[in-house]
Amino acid sequence: MPQAEKATILIIENNTQTQNIKLDALITQSHNTLTAKSISHGRNLFAWEKPDLIIMDIAFPNSCGINFAKELRNQGNAHNFVPIIFKSNLGTMDEIVLCLKAGGDDYLPKPYDPSVALAKIEALLRRAWPSTRTLTDLSIGPFSFSAMHRRCYINQKDVLLNPKEFALLHYLALNESKTISTAQLYEAAWGQSLVNSKRALITTISRLREKIKESGYEIEAVRGVGYRLFR
Repeated sequence: MPQAEKATILIIENNTQTQNIKLDALITQSHNTLTAKSISHGRNLFAWEKPDLIIMDIAFPNSCGINFAKELRNQGNAHNFVPIIFKSNLGTMDEIVLCLKAGGDDYLPKPYDPSVALAKIEALLRRAWPSTRTLTDLSIGPFSFSAMHRRCYINQKDVLLNPKEFALLHYLALNESKTISTAQLYEAAWGQSLVNSKRALITTISRLREKIKESGYEIEAVRGVGYRLFR
C-alpha cells in the first residue's frame, strides 16, 4: 500500500472479547477497519469495500469462516487472494492445518497478544504489496494505473491482475521501452532479491502477456538481461 494510504482491514468476529477490542484499537491507529458480526455481513463488506486483509473467527452460528475462505479462493478473482488471518479458541494442530489448507495465511490461537497480532498483520500486508510504497498513478498509452485502488485499465477496461502482476506491469510501464533486468523486476514485485529460480517471474510474465493482448503492447524477453514493454 502506498505510504500515505492506510490499508483497509475487514474484521469478522462473533464476539467482543477484551483482546479483540484491544486489537481493533491498535489496528485503527494505523489502518481503516470494517467490522462484521456474521459471515454473510462480511461477505457483503468484502464485495463492496475490497479490503486489503481479512481477520476472522472460525466458528459462527450457521456458518463457518473456513468455508468462506474456501469460497473466496475458489472464485478465481485476483482480489479474492487477499491475506486471511484466522482466530480460534482451540489452537490445535489439526485446526491450524485445516485453516491454512482452506486458504488462510496465518492463525491466531486465543488468547493472543494484540501487539503480536498486529505484527503479523503488518508482515502479511508487506508481503501482499511489497512494492506499493513506490507506486504512483500512471497513464501510458492505453494503460491507466490507480495506485490507491491497485487497479489497471486498458482502454478504460478493468483488467484483473493479482498483486505481483500489477506491480510488474506498473514497473514495466513506468520504464516503457527500456530493458529491465530480471533481478530488478523480481525485487519490484516480490520485495526481495532474486536468489534462486526465476520460474515465478517467468510464469507471471507469461500471464501478463495474455492479459495485455488488447493493448497493442508486448512484453519482450531480452535474452540474458530481462524484459521490456514496448509497442
